[in-house]
Amino acid sequence: MGTSSQFGGTTVGLVPSWVDDPTPAPAHTVNGTEVTQEPLENTTVARNIIRPSVFSDAKNNYSRYLGSGDRRSMKRALHHYGKATGGTGGATRRMGTSRSTAGGLAHFIGTLGTGGVQQALREFDLSNYANQSASDVLFALSEVICPPGGTIDEGIARDAMHESIGELINSGITDLDAMNEAQRQELLINYFTHSIQGRIINDIGHGTVKMPSSNEEVERLEKSLAHFTKGQVRIAVERHYEEKPTFNEHELARMIDNIYQESFALLTGLAEVLK
Repeated sequence: MGTSSQFGGTTVGLVPSWVDDPTPAPAHTVNGTEVTQEPLENTTVARNIIRPSVFSDAKNNYSRYLGSGDRRSMKRALHHYGKATGGTGGATRRMGTSRSTAGGLAHFIGTLGTGGVQQALREFDLSNYANQSASDVLFALSEVICPPGGTIDEGIARDAMHESIGELINSGITDLDAMNEAQRQELLINYFTHSIQGRIINDIGHGTVKMPSSNEEVERLEKSLAHFTKGQVRIAVERHYEEKPTFNEHELARMIDNIYQESFALLTGLAEVLK
C-alpha cells in the first residue's frame, strides 16, 4: 500500500495491526492545560466494563437537560460522564470498534488525496465500485470497515458511518475524486462526532425521566449536543493535521486515539465556557 498524504494515507491494511497494540501516551496542551494521555490497550477484545449505576449523576443531569434545555445541565452531564469513565483514556477505551473504523476511514480518504478513487478502491478490494457515486462507494466501504454485528460497539460505529455518509449526500457531493482536502477532513470530523455522541447517549441517554413534550424538541436538543461535540472534535482533528500532516501506520493509530482523548477532554473539561 505505502501511501501517505496530508490526510493520513498510510500502510494500514483492511485489518489494521495497531488495534492490538497499546498506544504511546504523549503529553500536550489543550486550551492551556497539559493533558497526559494514557496508553490504550486493545479494545476490540475487552472494553472497560462500567456498572450502569456509575453513570447516575450523568444520567440525572442529561435528563434535566432534556427536560429544560439548560446547557448547564448538559455541561454537568458531560463532566460526570468523564469522571464515571475514569477520564479521557477510559472514555476512549469505551469507543471500542469506532476506533478501528475511524482508522479505516482515515486511511481511505487519505488515499483519495494522494492516489485518487481508483487506488483507494483497490486497497479496500472495492474496484468493482469504480465510477459509482460517492454515497455508493462509502456505503460499500462501511461494509468493509464496520460490517454488521451484534454488539453495541459495532452498532455505534456503523450508525456513525452511515450518519456521516448521509451528511455528505446532503451537502451535494457525488464524486469522491472531486472532494477537496477540507471536504475530506469534514467527513472524518463528522464520523468522530457521531461516534462520540452515539457512545455518550447510549451510556447516559437511556432511562431518562424528564423528557420534552415532542419528538421535535428531543431532536433539537440532541442537535445542540451534536453541535457542541463537533466543535470540540474539530479542534482536536485540525490540531493534529496542522502539527503533522502525514502519518505512518503506527502514527495513525496514535492519532486516532489522541483525537478521541482530546475530544473527550474538551467535552468534559470546558464547563466554564458554557453559559
